[in-house]
Amino acid sequence: MKDWSSFEQPGGWSFGPNHDLPVCVDHTIDRWSKALRGEDPWSTMPLDDLAGEMRAVGRALVNAGFEPEEARRDRLVEAARHHGTFRRAQRLPRQLLAFELLMLREVMMNELRKGDTGDDLMRLAIDNLKPDIRLVRNAAERAWEEAAKS
Repeated sequence: MKDWSSFEQPGGWSFGPNHDLPVCVDHTIDRWSKALRGEDPWSTMPLDDLAGEMRAVGRALVNAGFEPEEARRDRLVEAARHHGTFRRAQRLPRQLLAFELLMLREVMMNELRKGDTGDDLMRLAIDNLKPDIRLVRNAAERAWEEAAKS
């Protein structure tokens, strides 16, 4: 994990073990949903089902601290597993789980770029999202596979 201590932003905001990413989860998930709404199979889903459990995944991804690393990872995995199980029940093809997470990462990166986050901090935040996105993808896909066997 990167050293966060040197990333104090003007105005007193800093990114580190006790701070969230400067991304609004609800706004991010709304933008993510809008991006997918025009694509199959999401275009055929009821609006209530479109996001699945992605809000919980987004909340876990945005939280960069406020809890020990192990607890945060457990929360990421739990949210991802719920999302994977939910998508399997909807019969969403497994490979689309990875696509959903790629889209979420892109929307989050765009949100970071639009904010008043400095370039160095933005790049660090994006770099640190990558292993979390990979963890979420793997957990969601495992849960999808387990649900397929039951």
